Amino acid sequence: MTGFFSRTIAGIVSCLTALVGVTAAAQPSIDPSLGGDGGLTAGLWTEDAVIGALDAPLVIVEYASWTCPYCKHFHDRYLTPTILPLVDEGLVRFVTRDLLRNWIDLRVSMAARCDGVDFMDASNRLYAVQSTYLVNDPDTVNRAIADALGMDAQTLSACFDDREKAQWIVERTQEAGSLGVNATPTLFVNGSRYMLPEDSDLETELRKLAAGTTL
Repeated sequence: MTGFFSRTIAGIVSCLTALVGVTAAAQPSIDPSLGGDGGLTAGLWTEDAVIGALDAPLVIVEYASWTCPYCKHFHDRYLTPTILPLVDEGLVRFVTRDLLRNWIDLRVSMAARCDGVDFMDASNRLYAVQSTYLVNDPDTVNRAIADALGMDAQTLSACFDDREKAQWIVERTQEAGSLGVNATPTLFVNGSRYMLPEDSDLETELRKLAAGTTL
């Protein structure tokens, strides 16, 4: 199954790369103030959507798809009520990266990551109306995104025209494939893949990890 998913990722990346007109691998800048050199544990790209204190003991990286119902469930059930309060306490830095499954994911991500847009606010708005952009019609998708974010058509079009950002988003999907990510959402905590606890309390578990318990 993993091999099939890896081939699927490769096909999606190939199609999206052609769609956005990018070719050679981009070299996104690394911001030392974010805490490292591009790795999962501490290093974060300047293009990453990051919230949380630089010295937080836990760095959680999420690979997600905007069209994935389980990602919406994670956002509503775990991120908003449990993880974000831990971010506010200084225990967690949270990073969202894309695992694109289709062209809709790319459009939604480019709008959410557009210059001047608050990514977390955009995430709240977009996941709340996820069903409105789950259609195979570009005009309908564009209207749904624009309405959710309060953008006019011209502003949204400008967001879509950022080819460097599009390339960076596509490369995060390639990165996900190289890490063996085969489902969304997938989480890494301090560089180690993390499975959401089924029968235990997530907040309790994360607090224990922040206090020094090994994954």
